[in-house]
Amino acid sequence: IRLWLDSHPSPRRVPRTTGARRLVFGNQKGGVGKTATSAGVAEALAEIGQRVLLVDFDPQCHLTKQLGYEMLAIDEPSLAKHMLGEGKGALRDLLVPIEEGAFGGRLFLLPGCKDAFLLDAKLATTRHVRIKEIALEKALEPLESEFDFIVIDCPPSLGYSMDTALYYARTRDGEEPSASGVVIPVLAEDSSADAYDMLYDQIEDLSEDLDVAITKLGFVVNMYDSRKGFIATSSLESWKGIGDPPVLAVVPERKEQREANRLKAPLLSSAPECEQSEAMRAVARAVKG
Repeated sequence: IRLWLDSHPSPRRVPRTTGARRLVFGNQKGGVGKTATSAGVAEALAEIGQRVLLVDFDPQCHLTKQLGYEMLAIDEPSLAKHMLGEGKGALRDLLVPIEEGAFGGRLFLLPGCKDAFLLDAKLATTRHVRIKEIALEKALEPLESEFDFIVIDCPPSLGYSMDTALYYARTRDGEEPSASGVVIPVLAEDSSADAYDMLYDQIEDLSEDLDVAITKLGFVVNMYDSRKGFIATSSLESWKGIGDPPVLAVVPERKEQREANRLKAPLLSSAPECEQSEAMRAVARAVKG
């Protein structure tokens, strides 16, 4: 038994020189499928044996509610409070295991809290010069050695909270450029392109101001339906035409994701064989490398 344990160490005890790989799912536009995509990719990574922490960083808490969990109470500890140095206890104590399907105790959720609505204002008025960028990293750092991936569902925002998420996704010293970064869920229509332009500028400005590299890992084109005609098909070709970052997957418009939300269940356990689940697995394979 001792020989087996020594040759099969627990993922919790594996030291990391750069911490867990960090995937930030962001887009300034709401309704593009950030929550569904971040959850689906986290589930797919856990399905293939990775230990994954899924973080609900949106004060609307759609991720928490869609997976069937309770939001953290606004007067209780939360991620936002830990980011601001106001959290009591350990952040680890807030994690919830997601046990359904093939996740096998490898997928955990950090639930959302409505107090994140106040995060931008509080970050803006802090007297600590660099806390705006490092706040999320400082809060999550104690958990990194326990996970292979930390997946963050971001709010549709260009504020300080998004800055701190983007900074968290930067390439660290000793880390491959594609190990961590930003995944951009979009739709096959023009307003998504306008929103991406704003996110692109935010990433570039932050990279230049702080002298860091933030990798745009790729697009996920959500709710695609070629029956919508030229608007959808031409927009998809435009996303593919960008080339860098690439289109990681095209997620078709199907009923399974909406049914999973209604059931308050992970997509990959409620409909593991559907086309949308396969698309999430494709994204997971692409980002894992």
